[in-house]
Amino acid sequence: MRAQQGWIGAQIAHRGAVRFDERRLPELLARGSLMLEFTLMRGEQSPLPLIHLHQREGWRNFLSLNLDVDGRIVLAQRRGSAVHAISIDATQERLTGGRMRLIWRWDGPGRESLLTLEALDQRTIRQQAGVAPLPL
Repeated sequence: MRAQQGWIGAQIAHRGAVRFDERRLPELLARGSLMLEFTLMRGEQSPLPLIHLHQREGWRNFLSLNLDVDGRIVLAQRRGSAVHAISIDATQERLTGGRMRLIWRWDGPGRESLLTLEALDQRTIRQQAGVAPLPL
């Protein structure tokens, strides 16, 4: 499915770029990066869902990214009974608004997770490290 003003794809080591509408991704991605860009309205007060991906069959799996009412961007990931969550304070970015870039990097074998928020118009960056991310 082609988006009007964007694209959804992946960059897989030793395989190159893969558009989600061109072929299936590997069953599990033990490491990788997820990047999205969005615009926040100045003074945004409502919860803002950014991504929610879930598996309809088999294991109870999901990946969710949202801006909560407390001004935190929360990433929650579940695979069966295992859970990984990481959040970053976006209070200032919510007040000023503007273009944002959010990057989540995960390395399951290395047990590292990093959430990065770039406020592109303000030229600021925030990061929060986590441990033990799950494969995607």
